[in-house]
Amino acid sequence: RLDLPKFSRKVSRAEIRQNEYNLNIPRYVDSSEKAESYDVYATMFGGIPKSEIGELDEEFSVFKTLSSQLFTDSETPYVQAKTEEVKNVIENNQDVKTFDSKFKESFNGFENYLNEQLITNMQNLNVAKEENIIAVSSDKDESFSKIFDQFVKLKGKIKCVITSTLPLAFVVYEVSKMLNQKVEIYALAEEVWNQHNCLNHINIIKRDMLKAGMQAAKMLIAQEEHHGDIQTYYLKQKPQEKQMTASVFTVKKELHVLAFEGEATDVLEKLSASVEAKLNIHMTFHKKSYVELKKALQEESKNDICSYDILMIDKPWVPYYVNQDFLYELRKDLGQEMLKRYPEYIRKSFGNYDKRRCVLPMISSIQVIYYRKDWFEDQETKAIFLGKYGVPLTPPKSWKEYNMISEFFTQEFNPNSPFVYGTAIPTNDKNSLVSEFYPRQWAFNGTVVDRWGDLVLKHDGNIRALNNIRETYGYCNHNSSHETKDDEMFYEILHGEVPMVMGFVSHYNPMKYKNQTCAHLLGTTQVPRGKSILGGWCMGINNKSDNIKEACEYLRWMISDEMSIANMRMNGCIPTYAVYHNTELQMKYPWLNLVSSTFANGRMRDKVISADGKQIFPEAIDGLLGEMVLEALNTKKSTADLLFETEDKLLNMIEQGIETF
Repeated sequence: RLDLPKFSRKVSRAEIRQNEYNLNIPRYVDSSEKAESYDVYATMFGGIPKSEIGELDEEFSVFKTLSSQLFTDSETPYVQAKTEEVKNVIENNQDVKTFDSKFKESFNGFENYLNEQLITNMQNLNVAKEENIIAVSSDKDESFSKIFDQFVKLKGKIKCVITSTLPLAFVVYEVSKMLNQKVEIYALAEEVWNQHNCLNHINIIKRDMLKAGMQAAKMLIAQEEHHGDIQTYYLKQKPQEKQMTASVFTVKKELHVLAFEGEATDVLEKLSASVEAKLNIHMTFHKKSYVELKKALQEESKNDICSYDILMIDKPWVPYYVNQDFLYELRKDLGQEMLKRYPEYIRKSFGNYDKRRCVLPMISSIQVIYYRKDWFEDQETKAIFLGKYGVPLTPPKSWKEYNMISEFFTQEFNPNSPFVYGTAIPTNDKNSLVSEFYPRQWAFNGTVVDRWGDLVLKHDGNIRALNNIRETYGYCNHNSSHETKDDEMFYEILHGEVPMVMGFVSHYNPMKYKNQTCAHLLGTTQVPRGKSILGGWCMGINNKSDNIKEACEYLRWMISDEMSIANMRMNGCIPTYAVYHNTELQMKYPWLNLVSSTFANGRMRDKVISADGKQIFPEAIDGLLGEMVLEALNTKKSTADLLFETEDKLLNMIEQGIETF
């Protein structure tokens, strides 16, 4: 801690107090450059002022013979230059040569040292010790995720944080509170350093200015269009997020979670570090593929010994496991609290599968259409589309319009299109392809079974749906292939390769890509007629668990306002009221405004009952339909023949009682 002129100075607390705790550096250290002065006499009559040479005394004390070789002293306040070859004299001065030689000797090998330390040994750096600076983007959710990761990694070692902006300080405060860590936070806001005290409880009354601005814009547009009178709109005060109240266990508890491997589970696992910090419960996640999870759940339901305390269950499986008395009735401990956390349409959707309230929704996903707003709103593009098709270019309201727009943006049919292909669908995965088929099937009033349970795959609606998806395939890249469901479509639209795709909102994650994406250019709209698959996953407690109380506390934590919002910001999707009505999340994820209407029109997969009265696993039906769609895209077999063959296979499955539960 040195006193260096223009750089640093040790100050007393009294001086800081005198400055009203303002830590703005220029108040204590003057780093301004000295004003340049001009000698008028030397300018008019020549010569170099000795006062100017005196400012270089420190340098000339090292090069003792240099001054006499450069200047002639006339015993006046001025000296004269001895030579015009100044550079040559300096380079050949013996004192300069000696200094240059010692400098090179001192730094000999320094380049190799830097290469070894910064390049060769990069993988061996002690991150906890050496990474004191976290570079984050201006995106609030991305910075939240990075800061949360760093806090978890350092496990209570962070005592003080300095942020470059005040909003980042609030993010750090939120993370520290979530993980129950006491941290001093300083934020540089304009010209003043402010301490944001996390050691005391802070109550902040929030005014929802984002919502106020959005409402004001809508009113101004409406007034301009209809020349109406000026109106007043009264906003309700933004509701405070409900703070979780939970039991803290004196002895650390270990809970095991059986879960489906996916991004939403990864987010929940990451956030569960908060449970250990706040409730003294350590969570261990056992993540499995869809097939492995189904098998593990069946084995666990039959075992007398409990291997997993908390279970993640696909929505269609819930009635079976509830009827097996495999799941603990959550209403015994959580009461009506768990219901109040969810919007009514979520309660109804999941409640139809769980009359005894044995599970809590963990993921609730819908399908939407993502489209490039910049091209859909471009006036020249709109005019060309109108001239070609006779209808305006808008987000599609029917599957016929979807294919019309896809054709328009495909270069094979429109050489002037900025895109090679007009849309994208998963080309090689039968399980993903069936997600493209169902919304079309339902929009065309097709179905697998009728109201009496009879197979009706050869229905006209199914023929039209399969023909439509075959046409869509003609506007897609047939050679693209990606790792997981929906990655193909979202990768292509986020990287500017196509202008429009359909996909599940829970699989949309622009932050997973390192390169810049087109996320800021995308708009969302309902799938035609709102006929989306209503996907969902639940969390329940094993009835045989010895840790029922602790598991209930974990689920109470999971659906709390604080955690469900944090989960969504990190690309999870816990469908609570707090998430769907959060203005910042609505601005970042516009599809949140489509959830209510989509749940009103969307559907779950048809229940197909076998001859012995048991339900056939929905994924078994998906497999048959997916194989049908895959064959339709890769062969010239007629649509009617494909549906006829698939109906025969399904009929055999019903009669044989295959894949039932």
